[in-house]
Amino acid sequence: MMETPMRKMILTLTAAMALTACVTRTAGADEIASGEWFLLALDGTRFSAEASLAFDAAGGVHGKAPCNRYSGPNGATLPAVDLSRLASTRMACPALAEENLYLQALAVMTAAELRDGHLLLTGPDGRRAEFVRDPGDKALVCLTCDG
Repeated sequence: MMETPMRKMILTLTAAMALTACVTRTAGADEIASGEWFLLALDGTRFSAEASLAFDAAGGVHGKAPCNRYSGPNGATLPAVDLSRLASTRMACPALAEENLYLQALAVMTAAELRDGHLLLTGPDGRRAEFVRDPGDKALVCLTCDG
């Protein structure tokens, strides 16, 4: 079949658009997976204990819940999230109730999104976890907090 100039142009534009879509998706996933995120709010309420989350380039996840460290695979490809197979150490501390809330919330999250420098994880029934890079920033605004 003979290539016409119009056919070549359409194929070139289609390929360019496909590559642009891939680069945009990868850039967001790369930013999500670069460094540690600190929990600011869970289900619309500021979280009173310290907790962190980090995704790595190999598809792993690790962090610190209020009492224990945890790790495991992200069973999905960012920006999708499947953190249902995380394992944690088992040390006791006064913040075990907060830890259980945090780990249970992570287990049901299904998507990750960057918005205004915040990492938002969302799940079924409106579940959400909001993370930031610097929890000590005095000008920090909670994007998902109610009221």
